[in-house]
Amino acid sequence: MSIINKLIEVISGKIDNSEEETKIINHGLICLANVDKLKGLIPDKTIKIHELLLNLIVLSRAGNLNAWQESKLKLKELGVEVSIGKNEKTRSLLELFPRANAEFLDVENSISSYVSYESVCPSKFNIKDTAIATFGSCFALNISKELNSIGIPIINFAAAEEAPIEKIPETVEASLTQLEAYLKKHNRSNLILIITGGIGLEIVLKNGEVIPTYKVKEKPMLIRKIKSCRPINSEKIETIIKKCILSLSKIALTEVYLSVSPVPAEATFGKKGLLVDNFESKIAIREAFLSITKTLPNCSYVPNYELITQYAHHARIWPFGSNDGHPRHVSQALVKLCVLLFIKHSFGKETYEILKNQYGISNLNQLFNNS
Repeated sequence: MSIINKLIEVISGKIDNSEEETKIINHGLICLANVDKLKGLIPDKTIKIHELLLNLIVLSRAGNLNAWQESKLKLKELGVEVSIGKNEKTRSLLELFPRANAEFLDVENSISSYVSYESVCPSKFNIKDTAIATFGSCFALNISKELNSIGIPIINFAAAEEAPIEKIPETVEASLTQLEAYLKKHNRSNLILIITGGIGLEIVLKNGEVIPTYKVKEKPMLIRKIKSCRPINSEKIETIIKKCILSLSKIALTEVYLSVSPVPAEATFGKKGLLVDNFESKIAIREAFLSITKTLPNCSYVPNYELITQYAHHARIWPFGSNDGHPRHVSQALVKLCVLLFIKHSFGKETYEILKNQYGISNLNQLFNNS
């Protein structure tokens, strides 16, 4: 087999043995280093293909996506098509990462491969006969605004700013009368709850007392008494949110869609630092929400947090601040993506396609053309 065919096998992931792969690449590099001796013996086109194939491998390892695409296009012009390999069992994650980047170029297909929506149960309700209410953090508010903008009525109880988990029961209690009146006025017997968990941190005072983070905002003098800050226990979060769901379920047939807000915490009093406290906080909320979906009927977990904080980075989509430069404001195109995927997996592909038409797009890539 020629070195060119072997290089194509390396690119397509058909070589399972990493040592064999290294030998092929090294052989290809040696041949390229001695290319002057080969001129006249083999066609210039073959030499160019050889060079571009090696470029493709090097650029893939470096994660240089634009140059990678350019080399791939030049190869196609020379009559050589290369595909991205799927058989990657023997590769390290570091080696896989650049090749995965190329797959992320197709948003529609890569989401189905890299972000699991198996935790989202299809709704049993007809969207036209159902009231939708949002609770929790400012990300739920973003979702409600986006749904409203495409003609899906929402009644919003989510906060405009950070919403600590402990604050949600208070909001739910205050919403019950208004929500019942809304259901009666619009003749809706079904209710969908969209709940996002934002801040899962609590404050430990020097005297040992544990208080919610929002208490510090209400009484700034407490800052002097703070000993530390820590994530709320996931079981405690689960208990709080379950009570809220059960309370709301008494007024209508209810389906619940839970998600972790991707918006990072604004500050912390913990010794580990903001990044660690924020991450541990989000993990605690996620663990609690997933547990709820296993113990309460008609509850789903929507992977908005994973989509925005993990997928977007790999897909070269700017997750925060692309509209206004604010590091904690989720990019609007990603909010739209979350809404579309929520509709697709809860209300089905037919409704999903209708909403895509309303956005004026035929595929999800078009959401990010101007991002």
